[in-house]
Order: sequence, then structure tokens, then C-alpha cells
Amino acid sequence: MRAPLPPAHIRRETLRERRIFQNSYIILGMALMYLPILVVAVYSFHASKVSVGWDGFSLDWYVQMWKDRSLWEALGNSLVLGLSSCSLAAVIGTLAAVGMHDETPKSSKPSPSPSPTATATDTGPGDCGAANRHRLSPFIGKRVPGGDRIWAFVRRPASGVDRRGTTVPFAPFFSYVSILPIMIPEIILGMVFLAFFSMLRLPFGMVTLIIAHTAFSIPYVLLMVRARIAGMDKSLGEAARNLGATEAQVFLHITFPLLLPAIVSGMLLAFAMSFDDVIISVFVTGVTVNTLPIKIYSQIKTGVTPKTNALCTLLFLATICIGLLSMFIGRIGRKRATGRKRATGATDTDPAG
Repeated sequence: MRAPLPPAHIRRETLRERRIFQNSYIILGMALMYLPILVVAVYSFHASKVSVGWDGFSLDWYVQMWKDRSLWEALGNSLVLGLSSCSLAAVIGTLAAVGMHDETPKSSKPSPSPSPTATATDTGPGDCGAANRHRLSPFIGKRVPGGDRIWAFVRRPASGVDRRGTTVPFAPFFSYVSILPIMIPEIILGMVFLAFFSMLRLPFGMVTLIIAHTAFSIPYVLLMVRARIAGMDKSLGEAARNLGATEAQVFLHITFPLLLPAIVSGMLLAFAMSFDDVIISVFVTGVTVNTLPIKIYSQIKTGVTPKTNALCTLLFLATICIGLLSMFIGRIGRKRATGRKRATGATDTDPAG
């Protein structure tokens, strides 16, 4: 027998207390995250060089920041380093994630072989529904010679086995090793890069910085893309292959557009990790190359001026603008996707079609 519910006023009071606790927790978390940034922004307008007390409002530090060529050079080096490393990490991480992925459906039941004259209107493994039919538009309506051989080529057993039935050696080992750079302490990783580049006699500078930052940025892209691949509809690629698409066409027309949001997310995370890295950069940078985190770190001995606070404030505002722009573009993309699905559904339900 179920216990009787408490009176309505007690339930409302309990719900009110729960909301108060949740709101207080959210406000506390937001304060811990953004209050230090607010303090930095406020002291960028401080008239005194010492960030203690308040001696008046001034914009002189912004003027001095604008005239400091070394500060802007360090910022430019950080931007070039971050963009280069995250772009290389995106290419390497995406290809690695696609190469280690298993496209075999989890069901153990054998799928029926399509007819050699299978088309996009046939049912079976190639029937992906109307919502995804626009992704197969380059291949719809084509007859597939040798459809049985194509489907047998696509079918493969568990992960670690390629489409020819040959076991891929050490597949679980490579999957584990690929994320090691984000688990190794940065100081150890920096010493490893220092010894490696010294052994190769590479001149320390922007090249060594890009190589090192790319190496520890790859796992961020790899994890993002692998998570996206795990949730993809495998029947899309299978249907395209049944319609005669090559592996390159499947990747360019189907796989890559579906992976693009994960790739961009991984690139943004890799850029952020590369832009504010200090420990690894100290070990592999040269005497003529200075990044913004290293420059700020070197100012700790002499004192960080409000000029640096001014630059950090501008970077924070730029980050907010980029985030708002990303939200706006994402909203437009979702609206277009919704309209496309509605149009596709209306076409499929139209008797004349």
C-alpha cells in the first residue's frame, strides 16, 4: 500500500526550498568563475600601477598596451601557434578517429544481401528514412553493379578487424595510447619534448612549439570525434555504398558533414589549451619566440602591470563576442535543419510524389 502524500502546502514549501538551494548553488559557482575576471577588468582602469586599493579611474594602461609592440608580438605568436596546432590536430585526430572506428552494426543477425539492381527506394540496410535522404542525394537513382559483393565488402566483424577480414594489430592498445598525452603531467611532457628535439638537433622556435602543441592537442579532437562517431547512424554509409559510392565519397558527403560539429568543438578546445599553455612552451620555445602566456609569466618577477589586465579584458570581451556569434550561427543552422526536415516530410507524404 502506497504511503499517503504530504499536504499540498508542505510540498510547495519543499519545492521552494529546493529551488532556493539550486539558485544559490548556481550563483555561487558563477561568482567563483567570473569574479576574478571582473576584478582583472576593473583594475585595468586603475590609475596606479599597484593593484591595491583604488586611486582613480584612468585609460592610460589601454594606451600603453596599444603602443607595446612586444605585447602584441607575443599575442600574435600565441594566435599563430594556437591556430596552427589546432588545425593540424583536427586533421590527424579526425583521421585517427575514423580509422579506429568500427562501422559494423551491433546486431548479430545477418542482414539480407541487396539485389544487384538495388536503388535508393529499396528497403533493407540501405533504407535510412526520409529525414536523412538528402545526404544520399548524390547517389540516389544509380544502379549498383555487383551489389552482393559491395554489401559483403562493407560487412565486417568486431572492432579491430578491417573489411578484408584481416585483424588490425594492437587496436585496443592504439586506442589507449592515443589519449596518453592528456594524462601525462605537462612538466614531464615538456622534458620529453626538450630531449627529443635536442636529439634531432631541431632549432627551438615556432616549429618546435607547433609540433609539441599539436602532439598534446590531438587527443582532445580524437575524443570529441570518436564520441560523435559512436552516435552516428551507420546505415547512412552502408546505404551510400550500396548505391555505388566510393569510400572517399562516403566520407566527404556523409561522414564529414556529420562529424563537423565535433571537429569544430575539438578544435576550439585544442586552441584554448594551446593558447594558455606555459609549462610545455617554456621547454620548447626559442630565445627569439615569445608567447603571451610566457611573457605574462615572466612578468611575475617584476610585477604584472594593469597593461596586461587591459589586454586580458579585451581578450575576454572578444571571447564573449565569439560565443554569442557561435550561438547565433547555431540557431540559424537548427532552423534550417528543421525546415529541411519538414520539407522532406511533406514531400514523402505527398501522394503525387
